[in-house]
Amino acid sequence: GEQVFHASDCVACHTAPGGVELAGGRGIESPLGTIWSTNITPDPETGIGGMTLDEFRAVMLDGIGRDGRHLYPAMPYENYRLMTERDLRALYAYLMNEVEPVRHEVEPTSLAFPFNMRFGLRAWNWLALSHDAGFTPQGRSEVMDRGQYLVEGPGHCAACHSPRNIFMAQDGVQASDANFLTGGVVDGWNAPSLRGEGAAPQRWPVGALAAYLATGRNAFS
Repeated sequence: GEQVFHASDCVACHTAPGGVELAGGRGIESPLGTIWSTNITPDPETGIGGMTLDEFRAVMLDGIGRDGRHLYPAMPYENYRLMTERDLRALYAYLMNEVEPVRHEVEPTSLAFPFNMRFGLRAWNWLALSHDAGFTPQGRSEVMDRGQYLVEGPGHCAACHSPRNIFMAQDGVQASDANFLTGGVVDGWNAPSLRGEGAAPQRWPVGALAAYLATGRNAFS
């Protein structure tokens, strides 16, 4: 569960600058406005304490909250829906049993009309979630299949490194998609292509890639 937690990078969005880890309150800028991340510590009143496994699965796979409301896709359920049941259960167990509960009321997301009408996300999901839940390996090798899973699912690399289509959905969620990891733009920053000739993963040795992911720098960049 802890390994899945780190692979999924929950901390990046669910920890506010200067805030307590996973207590939420980080503003995620989007073309629609600011979306505030939630408290995902197991606090029973302000966090996810009391959330059942079924409710957790609905959040991760379909972007549906405990109250039945559709979540804004700043939560990358487009990608998390590719995770295995085993990893979902492990992540749920880790968050519920190993993370300290923190009482922290988070500012509710309040977007301008019509984006505050969340029922419209049903139509968006119909357009964006064209891929079924669950992971389909390409079967090239055990190591390659494992890497594909980490990139497509928990790592949700496509959330930044795939372009967006006219509906602001990821244009390339799986390795079989033409535009998968061909580069994207996030809040004015260019997320470079991670595939094709000249892409960093093809040029860098494993150690350099590991160093870059761990520290943000290596001998190349």
